[in-house]
Amino acid sequence: MLDAIKSFLSPLRQPNDKKKSTLAPILPAITPPTLHFPLHTERQQPLYPTVKPKQQVSQGEIIANTLKNDAPLHAPINGTILDIAFKFDNQTKNILLKTDTQTQNTHTLPIISTSQAIKNIQKENIESIHAQLEQSGVVGMGGAAFSTIEKIKISYKKNVHTVVINLCECEPIIICDQALTEYHTKDIIVGILLLIQCVQAKKAIIVIENNKPLAIQKLQESITDAYPITLFIVKSIYPSGHEKQLVEYLSGEKLREKTLPYDYGYAVFNVSTCYALQRAYYFNEPLTKRILTISDGNTHINQWALIGTPIKTLLHKHAIDYNPNIHHLIMGGPMNGQILTTLHHCVSKNMNCLLVLPKAKHTLKQNSTTHLPCIRCGECVDACPVDLLPQQLYWFAKAQQHEKLQNYRLFDCIECGNCAFVCPSKIPLVQYYRIQKKQISEKALENYQIQQAKERFEKRNIRLEKEKEKHKKMLQEKRIQAQQKLAEKQNLLKEKEGQANLQKSPSQAVAIARAKARARKQKNQSQLS
Repeated sequence: MLDAIKSFLSPLRQPNDKKKSTLAPILPAITPPTLHFPLHTERQQPLYPTVKPKQQVSQGEIIANTLKNDAPLHAPINGTILDIAFKFDNQTKNILLKTDTQTQNTHTLPIISTSQAIKNIQKENIESIHAQLEQSGVVGMGGAAFSTIEKIKISYKKNVHTVVINLCECEPIIICDQALTEYHTKDIIVGILLLIQCVQAKKAIIVIENNKPLAIQKLQESITDAYPITLFIVKSIYPSGHEKQLVEYLSGEKLREKTLPYDYGYAVFNVSTCYALQRAYYFNEPLTKRILTISDGNTHINQWALIGTPIKTLLHKHAIDYNPNIHHLIMGGPMNGQILTTLHHCVSKNMNCLLVLPKAKHTLKQNSTTHLPCIRCGECVDACPVDLLPQQLYWFAKAQQHEKLQNYRLFDCIECGNCAFVCPSKIPLVQYYRIQKKQISEKALENYQIQQAKERFEKRNIRLEKEKEKHKKMLQEKRIQAQQKLAEKQNLLKEKEGQANLQKSPSQAVAIARAKARARKQKNQSQLS
């Protein structure tokens, strides 16, 4: 195990003291009367319900699935499906689940003990691990929400040599990963060892900021020399938790455009994802809950929350007042989070924080609705941790020049919010970038679908033409065969007649000829009369 205090290069220092933030325990999940599940994944892929209204469902049962390689949705608790209908925004269908607190499963027993799991982990069959995790519903819980089993399969195929566990949690206020590590250290270690086995990596590196002393202490106590795990401590600098930056720093290699950590032998996973994998494999427990940090700016609370819990229920539970006229309601951190305009949202798999901050004290520039013109000061350029030109991107975004946006590496933007934070004109730069990313992605998807439809149309025409030619050829062959059969029958009849004639005596032949002549004569006379 190697501990090293290292520093990322970043122009900003955010107030980020988390040393006293996890003194209180993680609060248990509350069970609201109704859970809400939008029928799309966190990555906006459509979900298709596998249940019907009035149907009884059990804890852990799949209630919605995807057509693509994405994670399914499970019922967090026993209950009854109330409805599957458009709710709130009238744009997305929701599954409404009425919870049943009387018959829920209160405890899940592990298949084997933690110590036995660690001993047997290298003996685990890779295919069986993949198969069991296939329907676990685990996604990247650091924000990306990409299907973890798909990421594992890609890492395995790419021959990844190092698994990187992201425990930076660099945004101010957010402390859910830190709390999880402090209270479930051994479970996380098991999850990391399971990941190493899943992707057949040589080692794992846990990257953690130095403002989490208790989490560091717990990890140091749990990691032994027998584990291929290194603890790598970095200074608390925002934004140090982005996967590309982590890989660049650990590998010493600059990641090229349109490449991913897999291409360099690294796979990055969030620490909460490791915990969820361990629960899924050794407890048969799909991802149905997660830890949230809930804060009003002064008090930080860590709370287990069932997926689908209305955020209104959580705010009411902790007596946090929200007035849209004087507060920001933020999903995520104060720098990188997104402002929610209503309380009609529910806990999702990648929601790590819920903030209610006074607008007067916490003005989120990346989400501001009014701003001054750009003065071309260049502060945003100095603040960008990935060496982009935010000012140029802003102008191209306003003009919707998609080709130039891509040429200027829009999709390398990690949406950290540094540029908007330092902007003296309060321009919501990240908001512009997000909108353009979405439009470019939607246009690319539309073009892809058009191309796919065109290819399917052309293949259909080729197939129909082939079938037409095949049918025509088949009819022609049948016609030839029929003609051949008819000719064979005629020849056979002629042969039989010839043989019959040869067998007859001359007197018989004369009698037959006379009979035929009389028959023709009678026929002609009857026609004349």
